[in-house]
Amino acid sequence: MDQYELSPGLDMEHGFIRHIQQHQYSRKQLDEEAALNKEQTARLTRGVTMQSKQTASVYQPPGRRGPESSAATGQRSDAGGQRLNTGGQRSDTGDMSLSEEEVDIERYVAEARPYILEALQSPSNVSNTCLKSVAEVIVNRAWEDIGYYRTAAAMCQIIAQKEYEQQVHDVIPTHTFRRSVMETCADIFKNHTELREHGINYWIEFIRFLSEIYSQIRSGTRGLRGIYDILFGALDVLTKPPCIAAFDEVELLCSVLRDVGHSLEVDSLDQMNNLIASLRDAFLEPQTEEWARGMLLEILELRASGWKLSPSVAEYYYGGSES
Repeated sequence: MDQYELSPGLDMEHGFIRHIQQHQYSRKQLDEEAALNKEQTARLTRGVTMQSKQTASVYQPPGRRGPESSAATGQRSDAGGQRLNTGGQRSDTGDMSLSEEEVDIERYVAEARPYILEALQSPSNVSNTCLKSVAEVIVNRAWEDIGYYRTAAAMCQIIAQKEYEQQVHDVIPTHTFRRSVMETCADIFKNHTELREHGINYWIEFIRFLSEIYSQIRSGTRGLRGIYDILFGALDVLTKPPCIAAFDEVELLCSVLRDVGHSLEVDSLDQMNNLIASLRDAFLEPQTEEWARGMLLEILELRASGWKLSPSVAEYYYGGSES
């Protein structure tokens, strides 16, 4: 072999150097995020620790507010329908904007407001620790503040969608906000007995929030998919005592299934079969009131007809056709 023959060189097709560069870039991102996380956490902690132990909640329910905050909390924000800049564009999940009046940021304590607003704009600018706190306070307000569940669900969807879009090319996406919303909902449901004892209205609002957030994200391919597991669990609780003896809870059960029953069945047929079995058991239970039997029967017939009642059955229940 000629001693001056050129070497074929290194075979770089395996991409090893490229992987090293990617890991170095990821490590740099993690270091920068850790520094940002430390700074933001310190700011949030300073604000929260100035409160007493009893008032350390980031969100203040109406019953816990003092007279000095009545001007800010006695009504929804008087911003008059001005839109918050939450992206300025439409996506396959709907209108990515909310009005200041809808968000009603003044009902959150001052320390939380900048993080909530920043998360609505660009969640990547908020540290993981603070994003988790934002998820917790929004979900908690959804059931504490009667009637706020729709806005809370829209806020969660907007932030989760933006978080997905900003992390879609990350080597290891964290989806911190999305995961924190589901973990917070799971924790609340785990203690649903205590929540109901604390106030049936709180329990009802929590289920309305689950149904609303499921309905908002269900048509998209991203966001909070998987929330229906918790919703199925909550609906199953409604089929059993003591819930099955309360008109408001049975009405809620039927209302949710009318609205999203078909979608829930498409997403998880096994769980829907189990839920319908629970409805049937409640219908046959001797202790079930007649009014509750009539409401449950409607849902059983609705599901048996493919979630669309025939004209004659719709006439019986509603006095008209059922779309």
